[in-house]
Amino acid sequence: MKQITLRLPDELHSELKDLATREHRSLHAQVLHMLQSALDARSGEAPDARSGRPTA
Repeated sequence: MKQITLRLPDELHSELKDLATREHRSLHAQVLHMLQSALDARSGEAPDARSGRPTA
């Protein structure tokens, strides 16, 4: 797995952290979930509701 450093505005970080808490995910898992969902939507794949990964 690759590592990257992101610089986020304070408000965006706060919103992501709050969303992660509501969805019972770590901030890391929430960001991965959202990125994967966005990529899946662009390619027309349906993500698995539980893992956020494609079902195929």
